[in-house]
Amino acid sequence: MSPRQRVYQDIRGLLAPYASDKNRMFTVVVGGDFNQTWQGSAGNVMETVKGLADSLKLDNVMAEQHGETTWTYASTAAGGKPVLTSIDHVLMSEGLARDDRTRTGVAHDEKVNNSDHRAIVVDVPAEMLIGDVIQDPIRGGSLK
Repeated sequence: MSPRQRVYQDIRGLLAPYASDKNRMFTVVVGGDFNQTWQGSAGNVMETVKGLADSLKLDNVMAEQHGETTWTYASTAAGGKPVLTSIDHVLMSEGLARDDRTRTGVAHDEKVNNSDHRAIVVDVPAEMLIGDVIQDPIRGGSLK
């Protein structure tokens, strides 16, 4: 088993109980530098980001809203030709990534913390993550 497969297997083991919740009591959001394109290389389903997402019933918010052409990492190929790839991903519970209220983007012209990857920005309204009514634990009652 490759190191990537082990990591994906660990992530799946931790998140499967929440991602498979039939009552939709949990919202799952996983983001990171996966250093792999969405499809990755062919092979075992747990060798690709898409395979991990499919096994947890998660959507790739960037692919859903912008297609697979939105790049997050720029490198240079032989001869100086720029290579733009999407190797950073944000995975969300099914439907959340497709919802019109979820907004996403990539800061192509900005470097954050001197990283060679571009920042992915995801804006999800709180009620989509935690419900419409939030209980105020200090004053009682609900906040809206």
